[in-house]
Amino acid sequence: MTGFESIILGISSNPIITVFLVTFFLGDETVYFLSFLSGQGVLALWIVILFSIIGNGGCDILWFSIARSKYSKKIRKFLCLDKKAKKTKFLKGISKKKMFTILCLSKFFYGTRILAIFYVAKKEKKFGKIFLINTLSVISWVMVIGMLMWFAGKWTSVSFDMLNNARKIIGFAVFFGVLIFLIRKLIFSKIIKKLNK
Repeated sequence: MTGFESIILGISSNPIITVFLVTFFLGDETVYFLSFLSGQGVLALWIVILFSIIGNGGCDILWFSIARSKYSKKIRKFLCLDKKAKKTKFLKGISKKKMFTILCLSKFFYGTRILAIFYVAKKEKKFGKIFLINTLSVISWVMVIGMLMWFAGKWTSVSFDMLNNARKIIGFAVFFGVLIFLIRKLIFSKIIKKLNK
């Protein structure tokens, strides 16, 4: 058994814990891959969707708590958030400053998630309202991405049975992740340039 096969076995044998921890600690991008795996039959779709919502939402709430803590300014400085004002301006512009829209869009545009969280945490004082709005945005995003990537995994001509060695599987996973990153980065850059004209 190869190392990658061991990882897949570990994921499939502890799916709930794996999905929660991966989405909590590694962020939005992992939802794409986990949903794809569910389409391949490695994970149940309902587990991926439910525990991605819990993991992703839990991580967001942690960031909201940090954004409203006494260490907020130091964290902003450490993450260089003030230097990314164009991205914040972009989010506010296309969302018309509506918090639900800002949080939803930040899931799709690379590098805007933490910016959106700090912006909303500053504007909205009621934590209950933040929790509700963020939960709805996470559910909406995970449902859309989860279903799309499940269909991609279900109907793709590339399956794990056809890939006989771990190098090809890892190569495919890395290529897929890089492709998503580049597409999101490219789309975001083009929109920013148009806004700045």
